[in-house]
Amino acid sequence: MSGLGEAMTAVVGAFGKLSTFGSGEYGILGHGDREDHCLPQIVRGPLTSLKVSVAVAGRHHCLCITDDGSLYSWGGAAKGQLGHGDSAARLEPARVEALSAAGHVVQCGCGVEHSAAL
Repeated sequence: MSGLGEAMTAVVGAFGKLSTFGSGEYGILGHGDREDHCLPQIVRGPLTSLKVSVAVAGRHHCLCITDDGSLYSWGGAAKGQLGHGDSAARLEPARVEALSAAGHVVQCGCGVEHSAAL
C-alpha cells in the first residue's frame, strides 16, 4: 500500500522497499534532510534492512508499517502527530515505541495533524 501526501508520494516496491519523492518540507520524505526530490529515492536509515508493507502520508508527516508489525513515523510533528511524545520533527523514520507492547500494527492512517493505528 502506498500513500499520497499534500505535495509528495510514498511508494512501497515489490521487495518491501519504501521510496518517496516530491516536496521535502518538514522532512516528510524521510531522507534525513528537507530537500525536494524529483525522482523516487529509497528511504534508508532505520528502514534499510526492513521490509515495509504499508505507507501513508498526511499533510506534513508519514507513517509506515514494517513486516514485523512495527509503526514508524517521520516529518513534521507540531501537534504531536508522530506519536513520540513530543512535537519535534523527525527527518528519518523513527519507531513509535509507545506501540511496541501493543502487538502488531496492521493498519495506519494520517490526517492533517493527527495519526491513527490499529
